[in-house]
Amino acid sequence: MQYRTIGVHRSNLARRIAHLRGERDISRADLARLAGIDEGYLEYLEEVPAASPTRETVLQIAEALGTTVDALYGADLQRPPGSCSGHSHGVLEHLSEGQCLDFLGLGGVGRVVFVSDRGPVAVPVNFKLIGGEVMFRTTKPFANLIVQEGVYNGTVGFEVDRIDEATTEGWSVLVTGKPRLLDDVPLPHAADLAKVQPWAIDPKRQTLVAIDPKELTGRFIRQRT
Repeated sequence: MQYRTIGVHRSNLARRIAHLRGERDISRADLARLAGIDEGYLEYLEEVPAASPTRETVLQIAEALGTTVDALYGADLQRPPGSCSGHSHGVLEHLSEGQCLDFLGLGGVGRVVFVSDRGPVAVPVNFKLIGGEVMFRTTKPFANLIVQEGVYNGTVGFEVDRIDEATTEGWSVLVTGKPRLLDDVPLPHAADLAKVQPWAIDPKRQTLVAIDPKELTGRFIRQRT
């Protein structure tokens, strides 16, 4: 069987370097020092998408950031997370409701799980936790499908997770709750709701859906030291 792969945009190297540096809370000066390159050149790499550093330079930056050259160039986009082997010392811990809410509060990409004509379906959406509810935007027909037809016993599921392949640790949170359409934006959350936007740019994907969590469960895989 042959597989088609998604083309990697090498020009996104600048954004990936800046993003990982911020994620790891490393200053530009410190990263330049760790990578053994000039700080001014690092600034150029981060701010000029057309920059074309040598592979040796990218390797030095990758090692300083604790990642790989392929990851900086976006090759990881072509495979799902967690494809590496597990670890024999992993311990599964159950998360409290408060811990689940803390992870949900980070926002990001999760999967709404509902029932369709073909059976159970999981669709990724960009979400935020606002006023204790999971919220995301989509098209009006899809929103109606989720809220009016896709419910099971009046509820849908929502799942979000994160995997750290370097440490073989990670967590997942599962929400079960009642979905509803938000035609009128509640004034107290108007500013926050404006930030709930899909990654795909489409003016038709502006219908707001909220899921009120009725049940929260979560798990954390931790490695024993």
